[in-house]
Amino acid sequence: MKLETMWCVIDPMPMSELADVLFEATPERLAHIITGMSMVRSRAHLVDSLSVYTTHEEARADAEARLAKRDAAR
Repeated sequence: MKLETMWCVIDPMPMSELADVLFEATPERLAHIITGMSMVRSRAHLVDSLSVYTTHEEARADAEARLAKRDAAR
């Protein structure tokens, strides 16, 4: 089985919404993000907080938990 799609989650910024912290990536896009070739956000923020999942459900649960943790700290 070839993995064609992965779900990525990163830590939220102060004004982030779900779509900002949860995104779909191909293996090629993920490689670009990790090696610093992506212009999505700063490489350090992406790589330091990046979690990769094979299912959308797991990734969404992580993303929602990170947003809730951020909101609880406010």
